Amino acid sequence: MNFIVKISKEGSSRIGVHYVNEYQAIKTYEEILQKELEFSFTARIELFQQKLNLQICSSASGKKFDYQQLSYSVQQIQHLLQALEKGYTFHFYHIYSKSNTLTVAKPFRKNTFITLSTITILNPVNL
Repeated sequence: MNFIVKISKEGSSRIGVHYVNEYQAIKTYEEILQKELEFSFTARIELFQQKLNLQICSSASGKKFDYQQLSYSVQQIQHLLQALEKGYTFHFYHIYSKSNTLTVAKPFRKNTFITLSTITILNPVNL
């Protein structure tokens, strides 16, 4: 799985996890939303040399969801750091490939997504 960053100057920017399989991307995202009444979370990103660990935590319940050993692009992390410094807001998505296009997983076939109130990046000096 891969870590994806999309910066948008007009609307909400996104971070997400890219799944190979559409079913798994949607199912896992639905499981998170089923367990939470509010969709406000915090994110913690821990960088390593070639991979990162991502943890999102519900602001309401404190429940944590972990994504381990995600591949990432140094350039995307640098763009993320710059956007965070500028105060951009972010949502968290699951993404999958369909017909060579990245597609956002829509849980329960709705446009319901997780809002990230804060994003913390650990070990950014590794960039």
